[in-house]
Amino acid sequence: MAFLLVFFFLMCLSSMALKTRTYDEPNHYRYGKRLLEGNPKRFDDSKMPFSALNVLVGRAIERSIEGLPFGSRIMGKLASVAGMPPEDKKFRQYVTLQSARVGTILAALVLAFYVYRWSTILYGCAGGVGSLLLFVFCPNMIAHAQLVTSDLYAAAMVTISLYYYWRFLKSPGIKSASWSAVTLGLAQLAKYTCVFLYPIFAVIAVIRLWNPPAPAGNSAAGLKPRKKALIAGGYLAFFLSVSILIINGGFLFYESFRPLRAYRLGSGLIQKMQHMPVVGSIPVPLPYPYFQGLDWLGKKETFNSGCTNYLLGELRKGRTSRDAFKGYYLVASFFKVPIASQIILVLALIYYIRKRKEHAFREDSQFLLVPLLFFTVYFNVFHKTQIGLRYFLVAFPLAMVFCGGFFRDWAFYKRKTRIACGVLMAWLIVSVLSYYPHYLSYFNEFVWDRTNGYKILADSNVDWGQDGWYLRRWKKTHPDAYILPPEPVAGTIVVPINHLVGLFDPGQYRWLREGFEPAGQIAYSYLVYHVEEEPLRRVLDRMRKPGEP
Repeated sequence: MAFLLVFFFLMCLSSMALKTRTYDEPNHYRYGKRLLEGNPKRFDDSKMPFSALNVLVGRAIERSIEGLPFGSRIMGKLASVAGMPPEDKKFRQYVTLQSARVGTILAALVLAFYVYRWSTILYGCAGGVGSLLLFVFCPNMIAHAQLVTSDLYAAAMVTISLYYYWRFLKSPGIKSASWSAVTLGLAQLAKYTCVFLYPIFAVIAVIRLWNPPAPAGNSAAGLKPRKKALIAGGYLAFFLSVSILIINGGFLFYESFRPLRAYRLGSGLIQKMQHMPVVGSIPVPLPYPYFQGLDWLGKKETFNSGCTNYLLGELRKGRTSRDAFKGYYLVASFFKVPIASQIILVLALIYYIRKRKEHAFREDSQFLLVPLLFFTVYFNVFHKTQIGLRYFLVAFPLAMVFCGGFFRDWAFYKRKTRIACGVLMAWLIVSVLSYYPHYLSYFNEFVWDRTNGYKILADSNVDWGQDGWYLRRWKKTHPDAYILPPEPVAGTIVVPINHLVGLFDPGQYRWLREGFEPAGQIAYSYLVYHVEEEPLRRVLDRMRKPGEP
């Protein structure tokens, strides 16, 4: 386990070294910094207190380097790698960003540990190692573990919260309840997706009431229904109280307990409630920035405003629910999750079906399958902001733990089965390492020609502004190339994938998109075209509307 965790850490650290900041990172860092300065006010809808961890870790690393006797030599080496003079302001920004990213990597290591631990407890050592291998060689985990964003934090807190909820329901008591309540509350500071943990917890509790666990080890077994209801009500009040306290603490108790009518909100339902005589005067026990961000996101999801969804070559401007692709995240996963991992997941499902009559096995699996089913249905049917697989990342660690079940009977597998598993793992490792260090743009072998990834997905699945350094290096050896030409032109042309597919302006590069095929790529997020005069003229003539000169 230790070797795999160290390998994961080094792979994240080295692959992020030359990655420029993505579109979202500056605002996440900015919010974390503002929070540490005592200002939790919102400037957009999705930045959360967990970003303060990136700022804290980044500052600690920078100060540690500066305090070392050979700190100047380290800074010189970093400047050499980045291709900037040490005294350059941009170099200082580069060091700040890279240092802050280590905070997310550390969170990913914690998540990897819990994936291994939970799988080991459920399925034995072989299951734990199998789950950990799937985590360490997951390109999507590697990609988002090295960014100052909230997606990895959300995946970590969903998994950790469910783990401690599983422990609590297996062995109820004040200690296990405290661990579960605290992690559930902390999850609400990572990303708003974690709000869904409340209904997920409730569904699991109902399932267990409907189909109670075996009496052995259950201290509540044999109690009268009224007594059970009182105990359950007490735990519910405890969990909600702890959540409210932690959420308030995370947002520095900023404007908590304001009357509902005092909020400036955009949700139609809540606006109606604000004007009700009694309801409008009820104080809301949550900090204003938390409630406000939740409201903004709800409004965005209702109208899908501001988002252009792209899938399989089709653009849909997000205005109504019809502009969302049903099954978007399943399609994205089909192309961006390693094929070997998908095969192991299918095998784990088959194994579960065969072993479902084992009461303990089925009972433990509820804590994985219920949230997996919930997130799969929600994101693929109801979620309208389809700008990256990263939203669905919360389901990945749970699927990896579930896959550990396939390795539970490893000691009894035949030699041929073990060899087949070894081949799958080798395929997984080779496939993932072949993309080093460009894991955000990873596609599995269903996209054999890697220059064609843009025909399937775009946005933060491929091009999130992370490869500026590689573009600058390429430009030095191709000084005559046109980068993002504003008008059709012949020559060597380089266009980022998001611009090419039309996320910002569907018509700007239609001539290039429909008239030519890319001749190459830069870091998988920029496409290179060789356009000649005569073919360009024919393409423009074909696209020109009747009557245009």
